[in-house]
This record gives sequence, structure tokens and C-alpha cells, in this order.
Amino acid sequence: MTVDAEALHDVLTSLELRLDRVRRCALGTDGLLPLTPGTTSVGYVVSGDVTADGKGLASCTVDATTGRASTAADTSFRTLHAGDAFIALGGGPTVLATRSDAVVVVADVALGWPAAARPLPPFAWVSGFAQLEPAAAALAAHLGPAVGAAPGAVATAEAAVCSRPGDSAICRTMVATVVLSLLRAWSQVGCAPDGWPRSDADDPHLRRAAAAVMADPARDWSVAQLAAVAAMSRSAFAEKFRTAYGRSPVAFVTEVRMRRAVVLLEGGAPVSAAARSLGYASEDGFSRAFRRHTGAPPSQWRARQRGGAASVAASSPGAVRGTRSELANSSVPASSRTSATA
Repeated sequence: MTVDAEALHDVLTSLELRLDRVRRCALGTDGLLPLTPGTTSVGYVVSGDVTADGKGLASCTVDATTGRASTAADTSFRTLHAGDAFIALGGGPTVLATRSDAVVVVADVALGWPAAARPLPPFAWVSGFAQLEPAAAALAAHLGPAVGAAPGAVATAEAAVCSRPGDSAICRTMVATVVLSLLRAWSQVGCAPDGWPRSDADDPHLRRAAAAVMADPARDWSVAQLAAVAAMSRSAFAEKFRTAYGRSPVAFVTEVRMRRAVVLLEGGAPVSAAARSLGYASEDGFSRAFRRHTGAPPSQWRARQRGGAASVAASSPGAVRGTRSELANSSVPASSRTSATA
């Protein structure tokens, strides 16, 4: 596959990233690490092996050592080894599981993906990332709390890895470098479709419709109204918009609203005020849409953001572990539990 080098450069230079938190998790035998629903997670396997369970999520895997890429309609039970990296867009439940000791660094980020670029798959990873991007891999391996901290400790954008001034800014820059290197590796070794990331979103008519939504997300946009803004027929607009943006016009409106909702809630806006400002007739309707997007209702999501990753830690000091009874109630099918827990 041929990647549009100029478009890739534009995406990498214009990508907006906000770091929410970094987790450095030491997983023991039968360890489980759930990724945060509704949040983009970027991970690096420092040591050991982990199994990714992203059941029902399409993916593309790059093996950097062979140069081969493979796609799959379901990411259930793919094994990631030390030196592998991944990015999960939070579109569904994803759990990392271990058979033996492993250390994984996971950064939760918010990506401002350029509207004119084709979207990423829900789950993408690069096997042998450490060989393909050694400098970025070295940064990834040193993310998270300082050596000697509790294995499951969390470093947020506000709470620096160490106590020195400027650590939070440096941590954000390190994560951004890892993300950009991961995207480059994933795209250039064969997963991306021809011409990626350039898309038909370069069409000025489609851009005009997208810009109208982003300028006024509270408006009760219909496909017909957006087609009129784009000066196209309803059917042609809907088809071209889906091809260009990877989602329907209605889904795009909802996504823009939810991104704005995250900003409002992080800024302390009441749920009811956020709902009204985004055009929802009721708080319940807003809460349902927000839950579909993030995996949690607004109040619970905000509490989780404030509370950090306390729920990730397990009973033993700092480790994230899962017992066999817990695995029985997890998303890991019975047929695969032996390899995940042996």
C-alpha cells in the first residue's frame, strides 16, 4: 500500500493531543488490565507478553521485523510481546490479560484527529515497534511513575512523573512523540489503505458542511440541512460524507457534540447546562448519548476522571490482577481462558 507522504506529514504536524494520565502497570500471573472505555489509549509492552481482548473491534497489525501487515475483523486474543506498541480508540471494551509477569505502560489521551484525514481502525498495533522506532520505544519504556514507585501507580498530566518542575510538560511531549512514531510505523509498513491518510474530505463542499456542524453543534442538524450547506443532493451527500469521514453525517454531529461535552464537563459545567448548550431537549437524552460515546454517564465519567486509576489497582500492592473466578465473569471466552491464565 502507498501512503500519501505529504498528507501523513500534515496529519502528524496538525494532530492535537491532550494527555489525561499515564499508568505503569506490573501485571502478575492471571493479570487483567482494562483500558478506559471511550478514551484513546496508547500502550507499550515493556516486558513480558500480554493478550489483547478487543472482541468485535476491527484491527490491523504490522510486524516490523518482517514488514508484513495483516487485518482482522476481531482483535480478540492477539498476543503482544515486549517491544510492541498499540493504540486503541476506546470504541468498545478492551482488556489486556497476562499468563505471567509483564509490565505495560498505558497513556490515556484525547486526540484531535484532523477532519480531512481518514480515521484509524478501532485498534491498531505494531509488532516490533522497538526495532522500527527505537528512540520512541525508549521514551515509552520510561513513561509512568519513577523507578521504585508502586507498580500500579499513576502519573496524570498534572501530577508529574517526578517532582521536578516541568515534568508534566515533558511527559506530554514524550507521549506525543510515541503517538506520532506509532502512527508513522503503522501507516508506512502496510496497514493503511492506498493514499492514506488523504480522503475525499478535501472536497470543499464536504468541508463546508463539517465546519458548519463544528461551528454550531447545538443546532438540530438533519442530513437534508447539511446537504443543503454542501450544495449537494441528500443521497449523494450522505454517501460521500460517509466515505470521506468514516461515519454518517448524524454520527459526525454526535461525535462533535460529545467532544464539546467532554470539554464542558472537564471545565466544571453542570450536566444539565452541558446538555442545553449542545442542543439536547433533556438531560436523559444527553446522558444516553454521552454514555454510548464514553462508556459511562456524565457524572460517573467526571468522577472517574477526577479519581484517576484507583479502580485499576488490585488487592496486592500496585499490581493489577484477576483471579480465575473474576476471569470467568470477564469478556474472555471460556475456550481461551487456558492460554490467558495458565
